[in-house]
Amino acid sequence: MLAPYKKKRTKQNSFVKEQMGELFRSSTQLCVSAGLIFSLHKFSNKPFELSTLVAPLIGNLAADPLKAIGRSCAMLFCPSLSQPRLNEAIHLKKQYEARKHTLSISMQSFIEQLLSEHIWCIQRFDYYSHERANAIKEVLQFPVGPKQIVPDTAVIHQFMCNYPDEVRLAIGEWVATIVEDAKTSQLTKKSTPIIFVGPPGTGKTYLAKQLAALLQLPLQSIDISKYKNVYGARYYSSDPEKGVIAEALIKSTSQEQNWSNKIVVLDEIDKALAMDKDGRFLSNNGTEVYSLLHTLLEAQEVAIPLSRYDNASPDISQIKIVLIANKTFTETLTADKAAALESRVKIISFDEGFRIEKKQAIVTDYVDQLLTKKGIDRAMLDQKVINAIIAEDDRIGLKGVRILLSVIDRYIDRLKSQKLIYEISGIPIPTFDVKQAYMPYHPQTEPLATLHDKKLPTKKGLKK
Repeated sequence: MLAPYKKKRTKQNSFVKEQMGELFRSSTQLCVSAGLIFSLHKFSNKPFELSTLVAPLIGNLAADPLKAIGRSCAMLFCPSLSQPRLNEAIHLKKQYEARKHTLSISMQSFIEQLLSEHIWCIQRFDYYSHERANAIKEVLQFPVGPKQIVPDTAVIHQFMCNYPDEVRLAIGEWVATIVEDAKTSQLTKKSTPIIFVGPPGTGKTYLAKQLAALLQLPLQSIDISKYKNVYGARYYSSDPEKGVIAEALIKSTSQEQNWSNKIVVLDEIDKALAMDKDGRFLSNNGTEVYSLLHTLLEAQEVAIPLSRYDNASPDISQIKIVLIANKTFTETLTADKAAALESRVKIISFDEGFRIEKKQAIVTDYVDQLLTKKGIDRAMLDQKVINAIIAEDDRIGLKGVRILLSVIDRYIDRLKSQKLIYEISGIPIPTFDVKQAYMPYHPQTEPLATLHDKKLPTKKGLKK
């Protein structure tokens, strides 16, 4: 026996629903206007004279409904015939309706007000506001939601195995939090941000990038010291700065998908917060940067009001914040200010630098990438030279891998050209001089000229 037919309930498109409502209202107004004209002719003793006087008034009443009916019909049945500017504004509204559920309530109110004003100005005055349109487009690039993460723990463990125990434990806790947070679309409390502190070239940025790659999350790096206005200018201002929070939320060109739990790296923190001996910020935006970090790092602050969007508060609860600095807050700020920030973050120190085993693992991956990228046969590679470079780097006490990888670059570049040079000159190229390559990076020794300039001790001095 066949089951009874049930009519499917389809959710009507909000845009179509709105246009149909406008069409119904306009048609009703037009019918009322027509009814008034008919009544004048039917019941008046002098219908012609009366209609001559009143018809212009009724005609004006009917004009707006006729225009609205034309616009609605054009948008519903033939959008290409409508005004291009209006068509673009309606398209923005359609995009917003599809993305509405991913935005906070206050951001929804802001965009709906902006869209209403934008469309009204186009319909009434044919005025297109680029400022409003750009603000709407910005918000439509906000994150779509958290990406669900199933980490390959074996690969992450292998990557982290040569880091100090303290770093491995802190990163383990941080990754576990990211995995758990991804199960909820909106959090009531942010995960604790981490700060990588250590001398330049000790692998702070490298670790952040590798973790993002291993977790398959987008990474967005922001140099916080370059901002004159960290909170951003208002959307209608001529100032192009969007501000740190807006930049962190807006999808960058390198991202395929803008996930809300992406990793945002705030670099040059100590540079932006540098103070003089009197406790005054050296940078013009130092006070703003400190104020922003004070709020941004607070776990309870899951939404921050932004003046750029008329103080609407976007949701930032899922963003994973990594700070990078050469110095700790204690070394940079006064005691009270440092304590306020340090209580909000997990500090991971890079003072120990990379172990030689970690350097070897990094170099192996890096060499593989370079050989593939530059089309060099692995048979040309002398592994003894690679080992000698790693050993020399470790011997002179370099903690990071920046110089190490630059020397590897020079060696690989030389491999690329040595075959051609040999074919032209007929003379074998000398072996790559590792000691010479590292000469500029050795600990500074006192020049001989300075030693000669010093006065030799006298006999009296020697007796003493």
